[in-house]
Amino acid sequence: MSPTAPLAAPSTPPLAATRPLLLRALAGEPVDHPPTWLYRQAGRYLPEYRALRERISFGELCADPAAACEATLQPIRRFPLDASIVFSDLLVPFEGLGWTIRYGDHGPEVIDGPRSAQEAAAPARFEPNDAVTAPARTLRLLARELPAHVARIGFAGAPLTLALYLLQGKGAKGFEKARALANADEASFAALLEKLADAVASYLALQVEGGAQVVQLFDSWGGLLPPSQWRRLVLPAARHLVARVRALGVPVCWFLRGSADHARLALETGVDAIAVDWTLDLPEFAATLPDAVTVQGNLDPALLLGAPERAAAAARELRRAMAPRSRFIANLGHGITPEARPESVAALVEALVGAPVAASSAP
Repeated sequence: MSPTAPLAAPSTPPLAATRPLLLRALAGEPVDHPPTWLYRQAGRYLPEYRALRERISFGELCADPAAACEATLQPIRRFPLDASIVFSDLLVPFEGLGWTIRYGDHGPEVIDGPRSAQEAAAPARFEPNDAVTAPARTLRLLARELPAHVARIGFAGAPLTLALYLLQGKGAKGFEKARALANADEASFAALLEKLADAVASYLALQVEGGAQVVQLFDSWGGLLPPSQWRRLVLPAARHLVARVRALGVPVCWFLRGSADHARLALETGVDAIAVDWTLDLPEFAATLPDAVTVQGNLDPALLLGAPERAAAAARELRRAMAPRSRFIANLGHGITPEARPESVAALVEALVGAPVAASSAP
């Protein structure tokens, strides 16, 4: 499967010959529109992605750099997005620690996972096997395929979110089992977070070596611990992780689904940018932060299930409200859902970047 289809000409903005707009905004340089990309911008809402999945399973897609490159490129062909994010799965680093992941119809599961925080925290060497190196190899392909103005984002789960998945065994609304195990043995849970921080840092180093220009950390379940426990247990490991990744010479953005207090705690890790979910008033929250902090977000993904005009209006309002802040990256407050309408995605992106969107470049 070869990612050789040409990118549509209308997707190329005037800054094509310059440094990616995303990097410029992260550095505080002037930009003529907020750099724009979307969580899960590649995926099941796109008919071309569904066609791809008819030929390959999700697990095979994540492990096949050529196929993952194709999935990554699909939204770039459709919309004038300023960044791509490598197609992979949040739980891939577990494979480098000896855990087996099964990708089924109801999301990934950890097979024969740990029964306690102590068992999960047992020392284990992180091994860069084929599954772990696949995103880095995909990024090498993307470096050849993408226009120069489109930033390449590598990503991983943050230690807390990964720890909850590992102890729960699969995704869950409140991760009650995992939180109970954490509360029962806080010392082992803290050790597990440090172990995962080291593994994720090594995993992201591979992606940076492969060509990632920015790193995105997803802490989708970071708000499930109260701030006092977050500071005591999570913050030390998070700081360790961010320091190791920033030493690679790339900016780091942290997405946290939780309260403003949680977001401020995540900022204490030393990240370059903080991203929040749609339940926060982003302009109001940003006004409380130093000018040197980049903020990212935070449109409601539900807008993309409705009329294009409504999505565009919300995007224009956010762009207007955030205009005084140069360090702003436009995004959603969580990932695109499979029910999203491509025409509403197009309208939202057009309103943010101020450029026309091609109707479609799908075959």
